[in-house]
Amino acid sequence: MKKIFKILILVIGLIPLLVNAEEKEVQYKWYKEVEENIRYENNAENICEYFDKNTFITTDWYYSTSKPKEEKFRTIEEVNMEVDISRYYSKYLEFKYFPMNGVKIYELEFFDKENNKIEYEIKQNIINNQNTNVLNDEKKEDFISLETRDILEIELKDITNIIDTKIRVYHEENSDFKDMHFFTYVLPGLMNNAFAEYEEEIKTECEDKFCITEIIIREEKCLTEPIKLNTVGYRYKDNLYKCFDKKKEYAPGYHRDLSNENYFKDENDYIIIEEVDYTCPTVEVPNCKNYTTLEEISNSDLKKEEINNLPITEEITNIIEKPLKELKTPIAMVTKEKSSSTIPEYLIFITIFTIMSILLTIIIIAKKLKKCRLK
Repeated sequence: MKKIFKILILVIGLIPLLVNAEEKEVQYKWYKEVEENIRYENNAENICEYFDKNTFITTDWYYSTSKPKEEKFRTIEEVNMEVDISRYYSKYLEFKYFPMNGVKIYELEFFDKENNKIEYEIKQNIINNQNTNVLNDEKKEDFISLETRDILEIELKDITNIIDTKIRVYHEENSDFKDMHFFTYVLPGLMNNAFAEYEEEIKTECEDKFCITEIIIREEKCLTEPIKLNTVGYRYKDNLYKCFDKKKEYAPGYHRDLSNENYFKDENDYIIIEEVDYTCPTVEVPNCKNYTTLEEISNSDLKKEEINNLPITEEITNIIEKPLKELKTPIAMVTKEKSSSTIPEYLIFITIFTIMSILLTIIIIAKKLKKCRLK
């Protein structure tokens, strides 16, 4: 019996807390995700955080004499091409030495018009049982000896405009050195120009153990008519897919639910609000008590001066014409649904207390009847 009584007291004590819990509401910030920094990339899935492969644009056709790299986003077709090849551009060179007396070469260097060194390699590793790598080691210490009609085959790293290229040769002092010819090729076996010593501007300065000769090609000595070449080539085009970034665009204010308007809840940004009697006018009314019309406010126990100080606004006019509970609340306002019939808290308390008392009485009577039967 005592145990039941304790449970009843505990339930009654929790009733105010349960009522108060209903008086609080959590409302959140809500946002939509919008796209920004929209661009188009061919390799979107690897370089973009967000992309749409259903939205893309296609480039114009590009043409190339060499097959481009195959990619998922690329279309490649083989075509017959007639190519005009400029004679100014070369990737392959040949040095030919003609004097009867040999000459020692320490180093070969190539520079572009900005005086940046151009990388290259010599195709023959050995000439006259000598290692040709010494000509490209930047040490200028070891040398190889070129004899009459020896040829050095050079491949530059990139195709270069020969007019803008300066050639520097480090060699021993030799009066016959200028009798060196060289040829330029745009493709292996396809020569585009040939130069002898009288077609070059050659400047030689000698000091210590070797001389430095700089060779610059005179443009007027080049063959200028392009080389026409019929060949198999390729054309290709790329699909460029939509890439974009995302940002959050928030609705003003805090709200219980905006999901029906395609907003997402920000779980980390919220407020907890106490229950407010939303049947009161939204203008400030001292001691507000569920007034719904201006007439009820006038007939209330408010002081006259408080009523006179109420601002006359369009909202007051609306209150006169219809009950406030029928007005729609703007989305930017903090809102809470409330049933049309509000039960006062004290009635809830009394009702629960009465029900619990009746239950307790029934339990006590049932126990006494049980004892009587046992006797």
